[in-house]
Amino acid sequence: MALLQCIPFERAVLDNSPSLSFTEGSHVVNNSSTTTHSDWSITLSEHASVNLFGGYVSEHLSLTIGKGFSNTEDQAKSVALSFGQTISQTDVILGHSNSFLTWRFPVYIRTPDFDEPVKVVDLPMVFPQSKTPATELVETSSSEIIYAADYEVGSLLSYEGASIPGYDESKLLFPRIELDVTQDSGGATISYAQSLTDGSSESYTSHLTTSGGISVGYSGAIVQAGANFDFNISSGDTSTTSVTTTTDLNINIHAGSVKDVLYSYHITPLCYYSTIDDLLIVKYKIKLTGLGWKDYFGKPMVKCMALIPMTAKNVFAKLTRSIRYSENTFDKTKTDIDVHLFNNALVKAQNIACEFFVGDRPVDAGSTVKISPDAISAGKVPVADAMIAMGRIVATMAQVDLVEGTFISVKITHDGMENVYWNSYPDSYVNEVMKEEKGL
Repeated sequence: MALLQCIPFERAVLDNSPSLSFTEGSHVVNNSSTTTHSDWSITLSEHASVNLFGGYVSEHLSLTIGKGFSNTEDQAKSVALSFGQTISQTDVILGHSNSFLTWRFPVYIRTPDFDEPVKVVDLPMVFPQSKTPATELVETSSSEIIYAADYEVGSLLSYEGASIPGYDESKLLFPRIELDVTQDSGGATISYAQSLTDGSSESYTSHLTTSGGISVGYSGAIVQAGANFDFNISSGDTSTTSVTTTTDLNINIHAGSVKDVLYSYHITPLCYYSTIDDLLIVKYKIKLTGLGWKDYFGKPMVKCMALIPMTAKNVFAKLTRSIRYSENTFDKTKTDIDVHLFNNALVKAQNIACEFFVGDRPVDAGSTVKISPDAISAGKVPVADAMIAMGRIVATMAQVDLVEGTFISVKITHDGMENVYWNSYPDSYVNEVMKEEKGL
């Protein structure tokens, strides 16, 4: 499992797009060796002696024959798998997916109720379609998932102060290296590579030996003689199995470039395993270095984080997960609406307020969007007299009656300006709308 954040950039001053290439693979080698052996031998011997006038004559003869057999069989099987993704304008989540079949099994329960002595309850049964889940890369803006980020792709300043979940410097896979993003068209590049090898082996040996013999002899006053017959049979086999698994991880980052050196900045990639769920995460820290940023971000701009800001459709460019919902503490039939705001500027914003609308989503208004005439105002909330540069704040509209399958729009006003964003209720409802849209 991994969360890969695309490299921070500011869309309006971008020259060459940054990119992140991620490749993960595994190589499994199975080795097996079996040796079988079999041996047999037969020994024939005889001896005799004759006593002659106080002396003796003796003779001895031995004959051994045998045969040995040995056979070794080796087998090796190698399986390699790798997959990768290159991203430049969206975040991706690497995960595992599986399809399930559900079946409701009726269970009959006896009750003390005279009018309904037997009650039927459905017991859901879930059956996975596959024993092994499939590995899948999903864009965070996809309609298949609900992902709420506290930064916006193509909005450089929004990465400042964004959360870095489960970050611990001791969990870094690679050292921190600062990359310069300048007017140089070549751009800074860094490559990370990690390879882990794990192996195990097992051996099994069996052995069987059988031996025996027969002896006969004669002993007289003058002559003594004897004969021996011996045999030996042995067999056995030895089997050895070993498995070696090598896992490779490669991350290549190209920082991109800007149109003018006045908009230079630094990025520091953070590649680590989260202390929360051991998820592999790639995040960044930024630092503005160019002299032009003070003027570029010199006007206050209070905004939400757009889910798909790079789309050419104005209405969907204002879709946000920064509008979130929670059950009201005092009246559980009503819903509290929270809107997470960010001041995308190096100066403070003043007189911030949010007006909430329930009904239809916003409509296109040339280069921007406006509240739909069919939407009904749920109220206006004064947020703050002032909001610091790059500040973050949450505005709440409490105890709102919401019906599933509707849209929530928020008009943000400050410093004589306004900005409109929207989301669906619940969050998943907009996924159905997105699937119907073309070109997203």
